[in-house]
Amino acid sequence: MQEQPITRTEFNELKEEVRQLREQQTEEIKITVDRPSKEVLKRLDQLEKDLDKRSELWLDTLQQNYDELKSTMATKDDLKAMEERMVDVIRKYSQPGKN
Repeated sequence: MQEQPITRTEFNELKEEVRQLREQQTEEIKITVDRPSKEVLKRLDQLEKDLDKRSELWLDTLQQNYDELKSTMATKDDLKAMEERMVDVIRKYSQPGKN
């Protein structure tokens, strides 16, 4: 059995199908993955450790400063006592003949 040559219509249909397939193709995407060297990773690890140490030291210092400041601040009771003392002094010196 011999194959029949394709007709012009079949050829044009095939040509159109090829054209559509070409349009569907996309450009290849090239991806480059650079992996850091062991030396770079060691350096980053060391920097992270240094940062952790500094952060810990900073937080400790901040806590110490806060504790010192808190111990020197007047409490509500201290302020109330000062207010009462001032009221007493004002009463005492505002009365005539008691100066």
